[in-house]
Amino acid sequence: MDPFTPYYNKMFSVFESLSLKELENCNGKDTASLKKLSNDDIKTNVGLYSASKISKIALGSFQIKDRKQFGLCTVFSDKGYDLPLFVSYWDEASSKISWMVDFMPTVDDFLDEDYRAKYIEVQGEAWDRFAKLPGVCPEDDNVLRSLCSIIYSAGQSPIENEGVRLAVLAPHTSYLKTYTEFVPGAERVTDDSKINEISLKTKCLKAALQKHFRAVLKNQIGNCAGSDKIDLLTELFF
Repeated sequence: MDPFTPYYNKMFSVFESLSLKELENCNGKDTASLKKLSNDDIKTNVGLYSASKISKIALGSFQIKDRKQFGLCTVFSDKGYDLPLFVSYWDEASSKISWMVDFMPTVDDFLDEDYRAKYIEVQGEAWDRFAKLPGVCPEDDNVLRSLCSIIYSAGQSPIENEGVRLAVLAPHTSYLKTYTEFVPGAERVTDDSKINEISLKTKCLKAALQKHFRAVLKNQIGNCAGSDKIDLLTELFF
């Protein structure tokens, strides 16, 4: 029996509403080596896909022996769309799960009321529901927290019984399902100034997330994967 929460499988199942196309390289770099990363010390599952209006879907889980599991999922829209950036991370040990999930805005959503109503405020009811989960608390990394929307969910959830695992996974699959429902109705942005704003904000988000999660990946699996694989994984997810 798998000792960990089925993060990868549950997240992947949400993408069934999209027609996924598997990608074999990331920015011209072959990702096949990442699928062969598993060994006696680490079990990995990494997928890279695209879909209509979506340039990149990256999903991965990394199980370090029977001690812990780290999961990560990101979704980037095609250029010209205003869809937020979906980010989920999952850090599971034997007694606690540290986690965060969000729609990171690609515009200044404090000023853009239409964007906030379209993508952020619609998640308010779900945010209220998940705020009652055990261990819910603010994201403790200052930089990562500064990138988040007002409806991000995060926690340090103690595993007091087996039901906690799936309960804490629920925000991730729920947010992701809502995100996939945004996609069919997404329309290309036609205003040049808004296109530039989205491009700049996305570039800044990617840079900050790459820096943060390169360090996280190095800490989580660096001893098993090596620096070259950490760099490739960072590029794959962000």
